[in-house]
Amino acid sequence: MCAADVRQAWRRRQGPDMLDRDAVVGALQRLLGVAAVWILFTNLPRYLLDAGIAEVPPAIVLGGFMMAALGLLAAPSPIRYASRSPLLWWGGYSLWILLAGYLLGARGEGALENTLRSGLTVASAWAFLLVFCDPRAAASGRRAIMWATLFAVAMNLVDVVRPMTFSHFVGRAAGLYLNPNIAGSAIVYGMLVGTSTLQPRARPWFVLATAIGVLTTFSRGSILVWVIAVTLYLIAGVVRPRYSQVAIGLGAAGAIAAAVPSGTIAAGVAMLRTAEGNQTERLGASGLAAALGGTSGIERQQVARRAWSLFAEHPIIGAGPGATTSWSESQSTHNMYLKFLAEYGFLGLLIYPCVVVATFWRAPKPEWPLAFTFSLAWGLFGLVSHNEFGYLHLMVVIGLMSASTVIARERQGSEGPGVQPEARLP
Repeated sequence: MCAADVRQAWRRRQGPDMLDRDAVVGALQRLLGVAAVWILFTNLPRYLLDAGIAEVPPAIVLGGFMMAALGLLAAPSPIRYASRSPLLWWGGYSLWILLAGYLLGARGEGALENTLRSGLTVASAWAFLLVFCDPRAAASGRRAIMWATLFAVAMNLVDVVRPMTFSHFVGRAAGLYLNPNIAGSAIVYGMLVGTSTLQPRARPWFVLATAIGVLTTFSRGSILVWVIAVTLYLIAGVVRPRYSQVAIGLGAAGAIAAAVPSGTIAAGVAMLRTAEGNQTERLGASGLAAALGGTSGIERQQVARRAWSLFAEHPIIGAGPGATTSWSESQSTHNMYLKFLAEYGFLGLLIYPCVVVATFWRAPKPEWPLAFTFSLAWGLFGLVSHNEFGYLHLMVVIGLMSASTVIARERQGSEGPGVQPEARLP
């Protein structure tokens, strides 16, 4: 479809020797947007590298997308939309903090690598903003997110039927994301964005499918955020399930909860012996108590105290990039706020929460349910993960939603306050 758009735009002439550059760039945006979702949002490069199928690092693939995005600067339309997004100001502030932290902070092991990785994350958000700064590209991107989310759920079910096909964790599905926590995060964000592309009667079925996908990961954070997000969608009237759908959802959840930890689906006794203890501690009897008071909870408390101590010692410029990953602790902070506080001081704390402020700044009223729920999910995930800022699938979503907000705001401003933007939720 996109290739046909490119050919049509190539044939369309404004004069004897002039191409319709806007049409060509618009078709390229749609092509790059859909490719970004199916390649980067699905974590395909990382999976191919991990499986030994391809030897191309994900950073090289991302660099290729960013170089292609630079070609969009040939037309004024992407620049006009992107220049009105506060995401540019957020990126500038973030890069300034990252550079100051590297130059003024302690340059421990991995400081340069962490700075470059974080800088690449900011630049990728800019690139995806440019890619989706076209009304049809943004709409295509949202639809692609919806289908990619269903694909992620399907891959998780493959992990249930054939354990360890993708996941590196016994008894927990992950699909192409390899890590169950990352898979759960991707499915939750995919649910939030993809719901807007569906008719109201289809939305509960889509949400039900994502519930199954998230449950198979046994990620406590993802399950909690999914429950809160769906509750808010129910309150806002975005999703209106019928009793039959609720019953099917509860039945499916019970089946998954029973099948994964016991290993009854194609896993056998070996799966049972290996995974039973792991899943019982996470979600079995007294699962909440285990989550709060078990070994995992104790370790998280310990690293949280250590991170806070680093911030107390260096409150202004922080302990330096990578300080919470190169220390003597066995794990990092499991908290984005503590991570930025410890490494970049109190000014670094603003990097993580302000990205959603920039993404949904002055969002039109029809986008408020998505904006509020997405922002809350982003904030909650930051409390349980220290890698949320660097996930490629999240930067694709951030760029897409930033562009969608600008487009909706521009359309509402040009057509009047009574006009509803495209892809509204309610």
